[in-house]
Amino acid sequence: QISVAVDRYCIPGEGIEIRPYLFGNYLLCGSALCGGKAYAVLEQFFHGYAENLTETPGSQYEIMNTLAESAYAESSSLQVSTLFCGTRQDPSLRGAVMGISDRNFTPGNLILGVLQGMAQELKGYYDAMEHSTVTALAASGGGVKKNPVLQKVLADLFRMPLILTQCNEEAAL
Repeated sequence: QISVAVDRYCIPGEGIEIRPYLFGNYLLCGSALCGGKAYAVLEQFFHGYAENLTETPGSQYEIMNTLAESAYAESSSLQVSTLFCGTRQDPSLRGAVMGISDRNFTPGNLILGVLQGMAQELKGYYDAMEHSTVTALAASGGGVKKNPVLQKVLADLFRMPLILTQCNEEAAL
C-alpha cells in the first residue's frame, strides 16, 4: 500500500481511496491486491525447483536477494507485471513477463523484474494521487527492510530518498 497524507477532503483518482486520518487530515491510499505476496509467489516457484534438487531446500529468499543484487548491478531485468491477483478495479487481470530474450532470461533478471513490478504498481497509484509536495518515501514492513534491492528500486523509481522506520510491526504500532 502507498499512502499520502492530505489536509483536506478531495475526490480521489481512479483506484485511490480516501480515508480519515489524524487531526482532521485524510490519507490517499493505493492498495495493491498482491503487493509483497508477489515476491512470496516467486520464492515458492524457486523453492519448488530447489525441492527437486535436494530434499530440504529451505527458504530461497537469501539466494533470490543475492541474484537480484547482481542483476541490479548489471542494470538488467525483465519487465514483469505483478498483477497476480488482479486489481481492486479488475480482479480478473493477471501478471505477465515481457521483454524476454535469449540473453536476459535469467533467474536474477526475473527476480529483479518482480521487485520492479511491485514498485511500479505502487508508483502508478502514487502518480494517480497527483500530490506534488512529497519529498521523501517512508517504507515499513519486513519485506522492504529485509530486501536491500527493493529499497534501491523504490528510491530509484520514486526519485526520492527512502526512509526506513526504526521499529518492527509498524501496523500494530
